[in-house]
Amino acid sequence: MDVTEWKQLAVPVRRISSSNLLISIGFTLVIALMVTIAVIGLSSMTEMRNRLDEIVQVHSEKLKQISIMRRTNRHRVITLQRMLYLDDPFDIDEEAMSNRGMANEFIKARNRLNALTFSPEEQAVLDELRQATLVGAPLNDQVRALVIDGELEQARALMIEQMRPAQDHIYSLFTTLVAIYDVAVNEAEIRAEQEYAKAYDRMLSMLAGVVVLSLMISLHVIRKTRLAEEALKRNRDELESQVAARTLELSREVNTRKSAEQVLQHQKAHLDVTLASIGDGVITTDEQNRVQYLNTVAEEITGWSREEAKNRLLDEVLPVEDGETLLVDQDIPDGEGVLVRRDSTTLDVQQSVATIKGSDDEAAGMVIVIRDVTENRLLARRLAYQATHDSLTGLINRLEFENRLSQLICQLKEERAEHGFLYLDLDQFKVVNDTCGHAAGDKLLRELCGLIARELHKDDLFARLGGDEFGILIRNSALEVCRKRAEAVRKRVQDYRFSFKDQVFHVGVSIGLVALDNSQVRVQDLFSSADSACYIAKERGRNQVHLYRASDQDTQQREGEMRWVARLQQALDDDRFELQFQPIVPLAGCSQPSHYEALLRMHDYDGSLIYPEAFLPAAERYGLMPDIDRWVFRHALGWLGRHRDQFSGQRISINLSGVSICDSAFLEYVKYQFKVSGASPDAVIIELTESSALNNFAEAMNFITTLKALGCQFALDDFGKGFSSLSNLKQLPVDYLKIDGGFILDILNDPVDDHFVRAICEIGHSIDKLIVAEFVENDAIRTRLTELGVDMAQGFGIARPAAIETFDHRFADQDAPMAMEQN
Repeated sequence: MDVTEWKQLAVPVRRISSSNLLISIGFTLVIALMVTIAVIGLSSMTEMRNRLDEIVQVHSEKLKQISIMRRTNRHRVITLQRMLYLDDPFDIDEEAMSNRGMANEFIKARNRLNALTFSPEEQAVLDELRQATLVGAPLNDQVRALVIDGELEQARALMIEQMRPAQDHIYSLFTTLVAIYDVAVNEAEIRAEQEYAKAYDRMLSMLAGVVVLSLMISLHVIRKTRLAEEALKRNRDELESQVAARTLELSREVNTRKSAEQVLQHQKAHLDVTLASIGDGVITTDEQNRVQYLNTVAEEITGWSREEAKNRLLDEVLPVEDGETLLVDQDIPDGEGVLVRRDSTTLDVQQSVATIKGSDDEAAGMVIVIRDVTENRLLARRLAYQATHDSLTGLINRLEFENRLSQLICQLKEERAEHGFLYLDLDQFKVVNDTCGHAAGDKLLRELCGLIARELHKDDLFARLGGDEFGILIRNSALEVCRKRAEAVRKRVQDYRFSFKDQVFHVGVSIGLVALDNSQVRVQDLFSSADSACYIAKERGRNQVHLYRASDQDTQQREGEMRWVARLQQALDDDRFELQFQPIVPLAGCSQPSHYEALLRMHDYDGSLIYPEAFLPAAERYGLMPDIDRWVFRHALGWLGRHRDQFSGQRISINLSGVSICDSAFLEYVKYQFKVSGASPDAVIIELTESSALNNFAEAMNFITTLKALGCQFALDDFGKGFSSLSNLKQLPVDYLKIDGGFILDILNDPVDDHFVRAICEIGHSIDKLIVAEFVENDAIRTRLTELGVDMAQGFGIARPAAIETFDHRFADQDAPMAMEQN
């Protein structure tokens, strides 16, 4: 009921003359008034609740978009920090793309935020935030570009000195906005509660007045007609005041809407500036796929100006080959393709598409974001090439070669074909490197690759496997054909002469040939077989071709030694070695005390003992002797240190390989073991083989003189086997000469051995060396050695070796069986 209806009601009321009529009208007015008050009160409270909900919803949306902007801004900083500490270019590129993606999400959140209304205080902070973002965004792009270019130090400096303060300022503005929104929500809630309370109180007051009025009318309606008129007048005045208030409110809403339109116009202008300044191209279309807008970057990428592209079909302005067909109302995932620009040149581009929704949620067009990734594509291709090719020679590398071999082996399982694998190892390459330097070595490798390539066919696969090692895969050729072609490669390399700075070098190549058929199942087995064949070619004199055959004796020996390598390494890891002691006793006429030789044994997996002649050749060939020597010295000296009181005055003889003599680190290791074990150097005799001592004379002299200064003694083992120079022997400060057992075993029947032992005794005594004979297996040999002048003897005829745990210094006096132990 509006004000006019109330005025029309008031006229007949004043003209009522009958009390009954006044009573009827009065009660009618009271009932109508109560209903009106209730409706107005409920309407007011509902309106206030709706306004409060609207305020809360608006502020919630603001907080949501602010949170998204703050999260994306923080993620961009985090991705930059990750990029600073990543090494892999792919990981850096992935983080850079994530950094750019967060920028798009930031812009979308900011656009949604800008669509809302703001208070002057909020608008001021938002303006400041826009300015801070305009400062921070270029810094972010600069840091990202520096990282991608590899300028990490400059990127870190820029991030610490400029970007971090800018980000801190942005975060503070985000915090200020959140605080402003929180205060605004709280104030709105307080105002709503106050207005609600006022309305509630006003409604209660009016209801109370109506109740009082109804009582007064029921008691004094006839006499208080004027009071009824006054009540009606008051109601009319209240309604008029409410109408005036609502009119004022509507006026304010109109003014607010005009302000919002101005803000939207400002935001549109700001959006145009933003789109023009971002690094990606942006194109928008209408619902008919006609171009409506291009930013500056899109103009540069496509070659179309904004005015020329306006209202043209998207496929004409943005023709992307190998890309998705872009249709309105269809979300297309990010993709890449080749863009044909207006001038017919091409670019590699990356594009992402989103549909624009209208107010009715129908498709109103599209937004296409495009990025020029031509340089990134070139970099990716270059990295892919480098990952599969050798940088020096341009050949494929070992990894790629193994991949292609693996594919070929898989094909062999399904089809019958013959192929050949050549494993090439250059001979005398180290001479060129050591003589002329690595530049000459690199030049030689490049020239040899070109030389070998002339012997290859189109289907052959040529790869560099290592420093001076190469692999050739000959496809679809019989074994004999592969052998002839391998020989042709060998001869071409042999005939080649390498010249460098007036020096001429002859080089050769050792080639291992393996036939490929459907019996091979693993690339590792193929390489192992080829490597074995190549090794045998080198062992037989180098510069030759050797065909791998599993039944070949040399192949079986090498593969057996290679199997020993794994067993020995596992035994070292599991500590499955053991020391045994065998006495070396003086013969008649010698005043030297007995001492004991530490002999090495290995426990097999089943616990059985393995003697050194079975595993030492493989250990020497494959470089495990230093580790075994360390194990022997550590345990022998440790045992001697723990039993130095029981074995006071006794000595232990320990064997040492020639490799360890040349290792300066091993000398320090021995000195360290003396220190930590507590063993006395005076109680140790170190046995060196004659060949190792004289082949490494300078190193042996340094090793012997250093440890003799500490108190150690030395023995020259297997003497006579290597035909050493007497002048060198005279210079070596050893204390014992141990005659090789080969001269002792048949001394009773072979006069040559007898004369040889006599000569060694005479020579050794003339230079003050004690003579020791090993392999003394019976009393007759012991007697003859005494007659020839041998000082000390060792062998089964003296005593058998005993495990170190059960060894007793009286062991030398026990009876021993008549059997031979080869040490």
